[in-house]
Amino acid sequence: ATDTVTGDTSEFSACRQVNRLPTFGTAQTLSRQQGTLTGNTGLIATVADLDQAANTLTVTVKAVGAAGAGGTSQTVNGVTVSNIQIAANGNVTADVAAACNAANATFTLRVTDTPGEFNEQTLTVNVTQNTPPTLGAYPNTTVNAGSSGTIVTPNAVPTDNGTVVTLTAAAPGFTGSFTGNPATGAVTVNNAAPAGTYTVTITATDNCTAATTGTFTLTVNAIPTISAQAGVSRQRGSAAVNSQIAAVNDADQSEETLSVAIIGPATVTGDVVADCSATNAAFTLRVTDSNGAFNEATLNVTVTANAPPTVGNYSNTTVTPGSSGTIVSPDAVPSDNGSVASVTASAPGFTGTFVGSTTSGAITINDAAPAGTYTVTVTVTDNCTATTTKTFTLTVNT
Repeated sequence: ATDTVTGDTSEFSACRQVNRLPTFGTAQTLSRQQGTLTGNTGLIATVADLDQAANTLTVTVKAVGAAGAGGTSQTVNGVTVSNIQIAANGNVTADVAAACNAANATFTLRVTDTPGEFNEQTLTVNVTQNTPPTLGAYPNTTVNAGSSGTIVTPNAVPTDNGTVVTLTAAAPGFTGSFTGNPATGAVTVNNAAPAGTYTVTITATDNCTAATTGTFTLTVNAIPTISAQAGVSRQRGSAAVNSQIAAVNDADQSEETLSVAIIGPATVTGDVVADCSATNAAFTLRVTDSNGAFNEATLNVTVTANAPPTVGNYSNTTVTPGSSGTIVSPDAVPSDNGSVASVTASAPGFTGTFVGSTTSGAITINDAAPAGTYTVTVTVTDNCTATTTKTFTLTVNT
């Protein structure tokens, strides 16, 4: 038999098996940025062996000049090689991470076959400087004083070659608080105060303490104030009267641009009227500004009893039988806190008619008959059916 390695044709050559060394392909040079995380996998070498499958070989790593076979991971100048994997095609990959203070580093890779034969190669990792994170732009935002939960989101999420560790925000003079989300860049505004305009500075900091800042304008809208008018009183049946029901104020806008509404089915006009069955009432008034901020106050309205109408005195009158058109006027016209609904007159036994005027209180006598003397009762009734009566003597001459 012939030895395929040496060409020996001796009788012992058939019993001899010669192991061949595993080999490396072209040496690799990698680049990593300071602060790059573990898990950044890259091709660190290629290996082969004529006697066994590539993925059955073992690849270890050690510092240049170190004795022994090395291990599954090694750190040099802040650069760490770990998690070495060999594919069936001989590609060797590993996680190559650079710490925040890392510098250029070289490693010795060793490939070993099953019999323990090995070969070595140098792996070079060039390290570049860490860069600060990137941060999107934030929109200017308006919130109401005292409000919480408003989220201000940038137009792009923060990014970094490593990780964004913190996202903070600050605004001189602002007494509320900000909560930053490093993953989304969103800033939540809580307990907004005091009212005013602030420049908010957002700071995104990465795992190497490199920072990037951005700003936006935060306007804290003042809450309008409202105080209900005290001592508002209306009499039952009174006509609507426009009067002050509250005082409002806003530090950010003129009072006439505010809106005031009654919380309920009614609409505020400023007219306060009590119907004939009204009792004391309480209303909630809400003042709202152009940003939707509001405040409330209670308006109490005291209702007093309706008073009957008043009317002057009528003079005694004499008419001829059958006459019409005689007018008997009081010395004072009817009046009422509400309105005079009717003026009527009657006289027992009188067959003529009376016509009353609600405006003047005058009584017109028509078709006077029969001859005689009568007591005429004039009744003035208001819109709540309260009445007042007056009398005069009517003589129809014979």
